[in-house]
Amino acid sequence: MARIELLAANYNAGAMQVYADFRSWLARHDVKLTLRQCGTEAELIHHLRSAEVLLAFRIPVTRGVIAASPRLRLIMASGNGYDHIDVAAATEHGVPVTCGRRYNVQDVAEHAILLMLWCGRKIGLLQAGVRRNAWPWPCGAHVQPVSRLAGRTAGIVGFGLIGRAVAALARGLGLTVCAHDPYVPAERIEAEGAAPVSLPELLRRSDFVSLHLRANAETTRLIGEPQLRLMRRTAYVINTSRGQVIDEPALIRALREGWIAGAGLDVLASEPPPVDHPLLSMDNVLITGHAAGSTVESTEAWREEWQQIVAGHLAGVRPINVVNPEVAAKAPAIAKPDRRGV
Repeated sequence: MARIELLAANYNAGAMQVYADFRSWLARHDVKLTLRQCGTEAELIHHLRSAEVLLAFRIPVTRGVIAASPRLRLIMASGNGYDHIDVAAATEHGVPVTCGRRYNVQDVAEHAILLMLWCGRKIGLLQAGVRRNAWPWPCGAHVQPVSRLAGRTAGIVGFGLIGRAVAALARGLGLTVCAHDPYVPAERIEAEGAAPVSLPELLRRSDFVSLHLRANAETTRLIGEPQLRLMRRTAYVINTSRGQVIDEPALIRALREGWIAGAGLDVLASEPPPVDHPLLSMDNVLITGHAAGSTVESTEAWREEWQQIVAGHLAGVRPINVVNPEVAAKAPAIAKPDRRGV
């Protein structure tokens, strides 16, 4: 009999090789992996009767689930977002909560830059012209004016690991970078080559507003009508974090009425969106289907972070990436993750 059981609830059916590799590693450490798709809270509670570790992929881990699962000793968010887990309830019950932190930092940062390039160089409009046999000559006249990225300003909202990686790539392309994150000291932002500014100042100053925020009560619809109206008419909003941080009806109106020039979105408030979603038919919007972090390299690193977390748990020390470290006081201290930046 295995030493403990790990339940992967609502596992990602599109990444079965990851779970197969993880299962092999767990077996070598005397841990049983159980895969279950749970449609209700009751089903999740039922399958947690024998599990000590929960790996949760896009399933609400509520106060009720935690309270009804006395064997539960560790909750792992499958990815780097953990807004689907009631961290306060887990803390009250002495259960550490972890998340992925580094596995797709470079991948998401590169994707954010890709969206900036697509928007700023009007790639979608150029492609549409070619497909209509309207060869964009001379000089793509039908999409002008187009400006080079070098010398323009990227404003980064949320200066965690991904935000800092975006800043480094943006500077490499010659963009000026400013950043807003009330949980990161100004000197830390400056050390990364960015100017610390307030959110209104960032919105007024930036040609590209790139969002790198966790979804929580503080960040939900942080970018709404007042914020969009502060942006330049030639500016673009880029979102590779969570769809909930943008007020989508306000964004749709901003795009229709020309408050801003366009948007590059990897995420939406509802995924997948309805087929008649207005953003899907706009020429100045690129939507990439929550794919920013999906690369061969990030997939391997994803599984490796899971393994490191479980290894810490099995060793009786605080695992890496704990978001509520107060529940594991006996373990060596580690830095708390940035509360807003990702």
